Amino acid sequence: MAQGRQSVKSEEQVMALLSPILALDHVESTTVDWRKTVHINNLKSVEVTCVAGRNQVVPCGADVNVLIALTNLYYQQGQPKNGCIQVSVQDLCNAVGLSDGKINFDYVHQSLQRWLTVRYEVIDFWDTPNTPGKRNFCNLHFGIITTLEQLDLHTSDIETIGDFHGSTILKITLNRILIDIVTLGRIINDDT
Repeated sequence: MAQGRQSVKSEEQVMALLSPILALDHVESTTVDWRKTVHINNLKSVEVTCVAGRNQVVPCGADVNVLIALTNLYYQQGQPKNGCIQVSVQDLCNAVGLSDGKINFDYVHQSLQRWLTVRYEVIDFWDTPNTPGKRNFCNLHFGIITTLEQLDLHTSDIETIGDFHGSTILKITLNRILIDIVTLGRIINDDT
């Protein structure tokens, strides 16, 4: 193998999918949908579409901190196979880097609602190798949070979830596709 040559594994996949999701500072706070094309080195282009849920806007700005906190909590809680994590609102605020207080609890509540209702579509995203040197291409349709339950109210209906307090315990199930994407392998150097 040529020295320094790298096999394409999943790092590019992860970055192609997550880059538009994580680049939320370029999304206006009133946006209800967007479409972007992401170029993966010299390999190909991937088109990503984002659509907000009913009566919502797409995640934007600091919502990325909530997503990162959720994925970190997923790892800290041992990567549960069902994608379900439990966390108090106060601990989630701390993981996001926010102080305690009603304003921040409300912000986390609103952000979780956006992540629960948003839907992404990724066109011609590659999947797994089917033969050496070749890839299967597929379209992905997914959200970020599958279910959000406020355990002290025993409800999972986003419309009836009550006010958040520091002691409120949340049960959040992350989407399987998101979990698969964030747990994929890395670029592997062929000459190691």
